[in-house]
Amino acid sequence: MIKKLKVFILPIISFAGFTSFIACSPNLTNNNFSNSAKYYPIEQFDKSPFEDIQNQNSSYYKEIQKFLNQNYQWTQEDKIKYQREILPDEKYFESLEATLTKWFDGDTAEVKTKSNRFPEPIRIRFESIDTAETGSQKTGKYVETTGLEKKYAEQAKIFGKALLPEGSVVHLVFKKPDPARSFNRYVGNIYFGHDGFYKNYNVEIAKAGLAVPILSNISDVTDPTKIYYYSSIKQSAALIDAVKKGYGFFQEKHDNSPESINNLISSIYETRGSSNVASFLGLEKDKNNNVFDRYEFALSIQKGK
Repeated sequence: MIKKLKVFILPIISFAGFTSFIACSPNLTNNNFSNSAKYYPIEQFDKSPFEDIQNQNSSYYKEIQKFLNQNYQWTQEDKIKYQREILPDEKYFESLEATLTKWFDGDTAEVKTKSNRFPEPIRIRFESIDTAETGSQKTGKYVETTGLEKKYAEQAKIFGKALLPEGSVVHLVFKKPDPARSFNRYVGNIYFGHDGFYKNYNVEIAKAGLAVPILSNISDVTDPTKIYYYSSIKQSAALIDAVKKGYGFFQEKHDNSPESINNLISSIYETRGSSNVASFLGLEKDKNNNVFDRYEFALSIQKGK
């Protein structure tokens, strides 16, 4: 039983023009992962997100272009399909239109906003994800990483540049009043889209299996003033799909056991380490203390009101 959980209204999925709660079902699949995809279904890919985004004939590439083309007119089918692809609540989050001007790696980019608050281009460290490192400073020298860490750090950057080419119109989203700072960078989120529908880059790269999601506190999943309220259930679905299908660095796993997954992540994130992804997988041993169960608990409270 979860005690003293602060509960807020959560966004829910609606289909074919009507809105309803989805009845609860057992939270474990045959692979012992949570069924987060029932709240955020992951699309089918021709090959993999990494390969498809570089192929202009793939369905994934074509769908992404709908979000990047500011003149695209959303169809009724689109509006139903993408109804979960929205910006965080403007009561708590600022959204500044910007141009993505440069990629540094898979989780850091430079943007130029139209706001007088940031007259010069600023470097953004993306919140809620972590990608492998291309290198680090050691005894005053920059040393490149090697092996799997370098391989998947490079793939993460390639994915970012293919998904959002330099010059793309994006939205820099951060908690009001101002973005947090991390060294010489601001911390924020990159969304892209237009006219009411916006994808979160941090979810897309998780689909590709090229980033691990981060969660500061499990209670943030039900707090609309935190970005995790809007992204974590989606990242959970994306991560599980990538694990099951062997996308990105998960193609290196021995099996789908938690031990194999954690060992793989540790072997790739050698330079700075990475957080445990157990709360996103929703394993039975973490029942009531994972993204899926917290999300479902909040929905059940809302339904009972």
